[in-house]
Amino acid sequence: MGIYDVPAIMDKIISVTGQNKIYYFGYLMGTTQMMVLLSERPEYNDKIKLVFMRAPAGVLYGATSPFQAPSFLIRNANRAVRTFFIVVSFCIFLFI
Repeated sequence: MGIYDVPAIMDKIISVTGQNKIYYFGYLMGTTQMMVLLSERPEYNDKIKLVFMRAPAGVLYGATSPFQAPSFLIRNANRAVRTFFIVVSFCIFLFI
C-alpha cells in the first residue's frame, strides 16, 4: 500500500488540485504507509509539504528534526528518573 496506493492517491490529488505539494495526515496504518513510501520512493519527498503522523506504528531512525533530542529524552526518561532517585536515596542514606 505504501509503495503503490499512497503514491497513486498523491499523484491524483496533485493533478486535480494543481498544487505542487500536499499535506498528509496519517493515523496508525497510514503512518506506516507513509514511512514505507518515503523510504522506498524518495522522489515523493519533494511532493509533500508536511506530514502529520498520529499514533505511529513505527519509528523513523535517522530522521532529522528539532524534536529529535526531546524524543531521545522521553525514551530514556524512565532510566533517568530511576537513576535520579537512586542517587538521592543514597545521598539521604549517607547523611542520616
